[in-house]
Amino acid sequence: MKKKASKYYIENQEQIEARRREYVLKNREKVNLIKKRAYDKKPEKYEEIRREWARKNKEKVRASRKRWRSLNAEKLRQIDSIRRSRKTKRKPAWFGELDNFVIAEAYSLAKEREAASGLPYEVDHLVPLISEKASGLHVAGNIQVIPAKLNRIKGNRLIMTTPLEWLKYCQIGTQVVRGAA
Repeated sequence: MKKKASKYYIENQEQIEARRREYVLKNREKVNLIKKRAYDKKPEKYEEIRREWARKNKEKVRASRKRWRSLNAEKLRQIDSIRRSRKTKRKPAWFGELDNFVIAEAYSLAKEREAASGLPYEVDHLVPLISEKASGLHVAGNIQVIPAKLNRIKGNRLIMTTPLEWLKYCQIGTQVVRGAA
């Protein structure tokens, strides 16, 4: 039975796909509900599928993001304005010359490490400025320079919150973080 069905599909692939597309167009809400239920049952599976697709289609992702940015320029300005405002609010009254100096040095160090290693480095806040569990300050004691890839893995979570803790994650690579903080 499977061989017959497979043979039939191969011989009639275009017609089958046309019928499928037509069904999806006519039943958009029903199809979306089915997709949402499947996603809700196994979100990790679908996130992995999405990430894998993005890895294989970097140019499409880049073009899509560029298109979205051009269509949503006002929204991006608003998001950036909110981010700058929150960052300013994360500077305490005692923020001073030493903090400015250390932060400027951190950016210089990131460039130096990038030049020396060929890997992109970024300035990161040990405790994220705005997070659900805790909010850090934009001060010298909350700054570290880490590889950009690790900064993406860390995101807005409370991991790598002590100086040099990120070195452990370099050895592990990207197999980190699924259930972390």
